[in-house]
Amino acid sequence: MIIFKNCILIWKKRITMITFFVRSIFLCKCLQVIAFTLLINNSIKLVESATITATSKDISQNEFQFILLHNNDMHGRFDETDEYTNQCEELDKKMNKCYGGFARVANVIRKHRMNAVNGNGPPVLYLNAGDTYTGTPWFSLSKENITTEFLNILKPEAMSLGNHEFDYGLEHLAPHLQQLKFPILAANLNYFEVPELNNIEMLKKSTIVNLNGTKVGIIGYITPETNELSLVEYAKFTDEIEAINKEASLLHASGVKIIIALGHSGIEKDLEVAEKCPMVDIVVGGHSHTFLGEKQDIETSYGPYPMVMVQKSKKKVPVVQAYAFTKYMGYLKVKFDVKGELIAWEGAPILLNSKIEKELDVEKMLDIYRPAVEEYGKIVIGKTMVLLDGHKCRYKECNLGNFLTDAMVYQHALNYTSTNGEWTDVSIGMMQAGGIRSSIDDGTNITKLHINTVLPFEDHLTIVQLMGKDIIDILEHSVHRYDPFVRNGEFMQMSGLRVRYNISKPTGQRVDYAEALCSACRVPEYYPIILNEKYKVIMNEYPYLGGDGYIMLKNKTATITKKLDIDNAIEYLSRRKTIYIERESRIVFVGDQQDNELMIQSHSKATKTLITSTTIVAISLVNFALNSV
Repeated sequence: MIIFKNCILIWKKRITMITFFVRSIFLCKCLQVIAFTLLINNSIKLVESATITATSKDISQNEFQFILLHNNDMHGRFDETDEYTNQCEELDKKMNKCYGGFARVANVIRKHRMNAVNGNGPPVLYLNAGDTYTGTPWFSLSKENITTEFLNILKPEAMSLGNHEFDYGLEHLAPHLQQLKFPILAANLNYFEVPELNNIEMLKKSTIVNLNGTKVGIIGYITPETNELSLVEYAKFTDEIEAINKEASLLHASGVKIIIALGHSGIEKDLEVAEKCPMVDIVVGGHSHTFLGEKQDIETSYGPYPMVMVQKSKKKVPVVQAYAFTKYMGYLKVKFDVKGELIAWEGAPILLNSKIEKELDVEKMLDIYRPAVEEYGKIVIGKTMVLLDGHKCRYKECNLGNFLTDAMVYQHALNYTSTNGEWTDVSIGMMQAGGIRSSIDDGTNITKLHINTVLPFEDHLTIVQLMGKDIIDILEHSVHRYDPFVRNGEFMQMSGLRVRYNISKPTGQRVDYAEALCSACRVPEYYPIILNEKYKVIMNEYPYLGGDGYIMLKNKTATITKKLDIDNAIEYLSRRKTIYIERESRIVFVGDQQDNELMIQSHSKATKTLITSTTIVAISLVNFALNSV
């Protein structure tokens, strides 16, 4: 008890928030004290704000500042959306509850660029961190044509490649990159080995931008997981850190003092880049759809904007992302000294709500594509009485995942002819959360446009023959790197399965209990999964082909059907008409792990932290301790 009180006293001197956090969980066991002591002994500095302010009055002749605008993971949201990033309905428009869209993005970029030209503001650098591809009928109908046209309207100084740019193969990617009028960066992509990419002038490892006479180097990177995420076999991706450091050395040797890493590997890798790339000054990321900064709408903050990594040399490196779907524009104003060292910064994401005007020329360009998209929205399939929540599907059971997997099982059973009294031969449906791309608000009259936005990949349903052990392996992979902050796409939603996870256990041992719905039975019931028993599972084709790391499925006996996931969902909804899908405890966690994680997350938005690797270790210990209470 004395040790615990001393720990609290030390923390009082460090930061008020942590004291509140400790008091709120004072029943925790000794492991918490160890975690807090680890933080103290390693002198982790926690400050009130990750912002070091630089105003125009602070700038001397020997100092240089610029505005960094950035976004990522736009995913086909060319037009404005509702707060859940689906189609913005007429009622939302009347209530001024629409967000984003390229017309608003263009407005913010042009405003700041014009201020710079008129001498009313510093120079502007606009960067895009990839994944403009895939997500709505706007993209599905026109693919690279609309994407190329609208990215050229925005004119970023540079863009990194995202994994979804590879979704439709080289026949769509190569023409897209050929027609872009700005650099596309990927230092860790061996594009020299791909003839279709090798001759693309704008595809580079890095680029140099001249801002009022100051050289700023920008290095691109992309997650090596692109091979499994987009099933890319024709390109090789190397380690991001190694590639960035190699390219940064070349830029430094050419006289570039300021270097930005622009990439698409997720917030964890972004933080690692900031820590392990000594010549990088700022990291602009994407891929994990991470919102940073104070809460502005429904998005939960992962941490401060920017997050700041402290390298071994004590150099501080800001890390930023701007959520996704054009809903926000990242804004970071930075100041460098004469040596090219970052000495100040300030900023916050800009919520692109109805207060942001839309550029009329961009809206007119959208009108060219609009009639084809609106055809998707003319026929009402059904109605939902409740929010079909797709944004939580990557870390917990979600009712939209229940709807989609129930549709798989139901539609198959509807067409199944019984031979031995069984009600179906496939009682289990599974779908990885990365394939669920949006939500549908309560009270919505659901059209094909809504379903296409939720399921933009149009994947074939596949029936896979598995043993019970294979199902356990799938469930283990679903949570092998479980993190409710990062929210990875391989997390499985399911029908006809119930699973209890224990995230405190080592990877590969986290399935605490699992049971499956019987198929050869007159009354469906759940029974424990038997490892050497045979089961059939219906899923989308993507994981069967090894997507999202499900390599254990690649050689299994399977039937790839002609039915697409989107058509299956439409048929199911057309039969039910009005739905109110609930969560049913199909996926639960020992000790309510996810709720503890989210409690920590709610506190983190009030914490402005300078992060080191030791901080991350300590926080992990605290998380583990919480689940031991």
